[in-house]
Amino acid sequence: MNSKRTLKIIGGLAVALLFLYLFWPSKREMEIKNTAPQSSVPEDHSTASSGSGDQTVGKPNSQTSQYFKLVALANEGVEGKKKAIKQAYASPIEFWGKVVDQDGNPIEGAQIKFTINNTPDPYGNLPTEIVLSDANGLFSLTGKNGLGLSVWVSKEGYYSTSNQSSISLNYSLKGGVDQPFPTQDHPSVFVLKKKGQGAALIHKKLKVPIPKNGTSVEINLAQGKVVAAGQGDLKIESWVNDDVKDRIHPYPWKCQVTILGGGWQLKTEGLDFAAPADGYQAQDQVEMTVDNSHWSRDMVRQYFLHLNGDRYVRMRFWMINGGNNFVDLDYYLNPQSGDRNLEFDAAKEIKAK
Repeated sequence: MNSKRTLKIIGGLAVALLFLYLFWPSKREMEIKNTAPQSSVPEDHSTASSGSGDQTVGKPNSQTSQYFKLVALANEGVEGKKKAIKQAYASPIEFWGKVVDQDGNPIEGAQIKFTINNTPDPYGNLPTEIVLSDANGLFSLTGKNGLGLSVWVSKEGYYSTSNQSSISLNYSLKGGVDQPFPTQDHPSVFVLKKKGQGAALIHKKLKVPIPKNGTSVEINLAQGKVVAAGQGDLKIESWVNDDVKDRIHPYPWKCQVTILGGGWQLKTEGLDFAAPADGYQAQDQVEMTVDNSHWSRDMVRQYFLHLNGDRYVRMRFWMINGGNNFVDLDYYLNPQSGDRNLEFDAAKEIKAK
């Protein structure tokens, strides 16, 4: 994860938003509501306090909020605008968080890496801070200044994910938009998933060209290669008519995926490594017409596969229909009959034959 690059991009967007406000002050409320980036800080209802004091975060407060202080400065003219941008990068930063496992139990000793965006220089070095969570999974960062903050949580023996183990916040917008910011009573909650017992799996990445006229291509997943008809586990067919369009306008296509002697079902949880025992279908198909409002040339799937011989696979399937017309596969296969464990242990990797 390149948190510094991400934070610089977010910082640039934040400054752009501030400039938009400055040049269209009459549309202030509409711009705040419609264009300000939103954060997805999860709420920790178990730690919510019912005590006195305003614990609602992100509500506009023209008297105290950082955002409206910057707006007031910007309304003072050109010099005020310059000061507003400078002070945006010096916004007060306070952050509270909590680390839990997939069952909601606090995790002690998780490493939290903070990256602070305190400079408009795209080549400037961004400072970082590292802290550890305590016995209750709690951690904090206070007394810092910057435009924004990114947080990444990790621990040996656990999986981190981009949507549950990290966050980026823009502190120059605090109080000006309905963007939640964590407080001591309502910390942002980060989830790590404890690693299980990894299995001996075959791991392969393949890029395979697929004809555009419906001619089928079969792939033997254990061998990791294209094979003759009747010898594969996975059959892919594609029909693409991209000769009647330019590089910009859409074209019709259809892609069909067949699991020979087995079936597929969608994998919905990123860190779910246990293949389901049943519920599989033999064939998957996507057909895209030129008038589809969500037209795309990509067919992207996360699959669980059940192959003949009672073998199981988890796969990232990406078919790019048109142009070179190829499929990009990244998969893990458990060759042990009946074993649905698809959690990978690199030390036990089996090479495809």
